[in-house]
Amino acid sequence: MARFFNRGENPNALAGLFLLVLLAVFAGPTVLPELIATAVPFVDEGVPCGRLRDGEDRAQHQSLLGREVSNDPSDPPISLVARSEGINADSSITVSVVVTNQTLGTVPIVINEGGLIAGAGDARNGFGVLFGQTAVSPAGEGITTYPVERIRLLAPRQRCVYRATIQPGTLPNPSVLVAENVTFIAYYRNNAIGQIPFVAGNIYQDQGLWVGTIQSEPAPVNNS
Repeated sequence: MARFFNRGENPNALAGLFLLVLLAVFAGPTVLPELIATAVPFVDEGVPCGRLRDGEDRAQHQSLLGREVSNDPSDPPISLVARSEGINADSSITVSVVVTNQTLGTVPIVINEGGLIAGAGDARNGFGVLFGQTAVSPAGEGITTYPVERIRLLAPRQRCVYRATIQPGTLPNPSVLVAENVTFIAYYRNNAIGQIPFVAGNIYQDQGLWVGTIQSEPAPVNNS
């Protein structure tokens, strides 16, 4: 083994090892999770979004690059992919939403304790799904500052996943799930940067959240 890594005996060994490390660093956060999720049923492409590190002490600790990439409302730092596992035997639907940080900065995102928002009538900010609709209202909740438990930090190029089973009775129009060729979209909405009350010694006066609305491409409800 020592002779294998000896540069005089095998000059290509270290170069090959270096390329493998690069593959793990650059392909791992983007390509490998998707390949694994495709090859192995019931394996998601990332950690659950609710298990990400929370946004504690945003007045003192923020990524400068994360603030920069979150500062442009016309250029979302994250992207969304919506997927359905089809209608279940009890008429519920199981969906997943894959959230990807497309930048090299750590991006703070807004979540909700109850998971995905379902239905156009819910004004909360965060991640949700809409069935039979192609656009989400940009109007969100009236909030100035988010509590720590509603902010999660998505690392550079990292993915997280929402997976939820939605009962038709929780939707404004339950019959939409059985309509022919119906689709649904995933969305992320936030209308507040998150103000931090002034305290002497604070480095930041806001929570550094991206403001705007993002939605996925439409996905079919029933994949069978």
